[in-house]
Amino acid sequence: VEFRVVECHGRFFCAPVPYAAANFARALLPSNLSRGAGAASTLYAGLQVCKLVLLLLVLGIVETLTSIPPELVILIGAILAFVGTAAFMLAQPRLWHGHDSTTMQITRLFGEATWLGLAAVLCAVVTNLPRIHLPLMLSGDELGVAGIALTISTFFGMAFYTAWIRHFSRLAVNATSRALSAFVIEIVVLGLVFVAVATWILPPLAAWIFDFEVARFGDQVRGILIAAVVFFAGMSLANLYKLGQYQSLEGLVYVVAGAVFVALHFAGGDRATVPDLLVAAGAVMAALSLPAFRVRRIAPAGASPDG
Repeated sequence: VEFRVVECHGRFFCAPVPYAAANFARALLPSNLSRGAGAASTLYAGLQVCKLVLLLLVLGIVETLTSIPPELVILIGAILAFVGTAAFMLAQPRLWHGHDSTTMQITRLFGEATWLGLAAVLCAVVTNLPRIHLPLMLSGDELGVAGIALTISTFFGMAFYTAWIRHFSRLAVNATSRALSAFVIEIVVLGLVFVAVATWILPPLAAWIFDFEVARFGDQVRGILIAAVVFFAGMSLANLYKLGQYQSLEGLVYVVAGAVFVALHFAGGDRATVPDLLVAAGAVMAALSLPAFRVRRIAPAGASPDG
């Protein structure tokens, strides 16, 4: 469950979102990704829509019944995430075949996807570290504006992950230098485009939508958004470990990046800013992902070079 600070009618809520569950479902279904980039992108888009619907549902419940304890809201979000993931898996007939019972196959599938599932959970934790630390670094209007900027920045993460999904099927079968270069080039191009958008378009647009002064908070929003591009770009490169024989290293990348984020926050004190921490964590993830370019690849059964 991913926890997002969301502003609603001037109040902030810690809303549970089944982000880790959605990632876990994607990790458990490599057979869907092997069908091709188009099918994989459609699957990913559908999962993101489901995540948004659940977010709005939980926010509606919290806004309508403000007396609900936060623990109960979190529990509802976790149950919805688990039930949705389980239903999504059981609806895939290609996963359940052979003479073993469905229960045995589900158990074996979870066992084989342990490292991928753990990496998905750790990815969600690292993604939420900036939001968790915001109240420790900022207050008042600055806290609200920073929360808005971080929420907007999640679209960068979705775009980078979609790029990864597009390249997965070919990389899983034949991770040549050309294929890897194409993936990295797309990440770099996307990053440059997002930096331009974050510099000139998003700050005034966010100020207009959320009604804050761009002259006062524009630089703060701009800095967080640009830093978030580096953060999510580095995170997207860590996905390359999913292709190799050392899948556990992806989770390790997130653990180290999170540790660096927390350490710099407390070591820097008042001098540590949100953009600085995001850039540092993103750079660490990118640097630790470099060995993934050389590990031996594991091609999924039934996959074809044409995706």
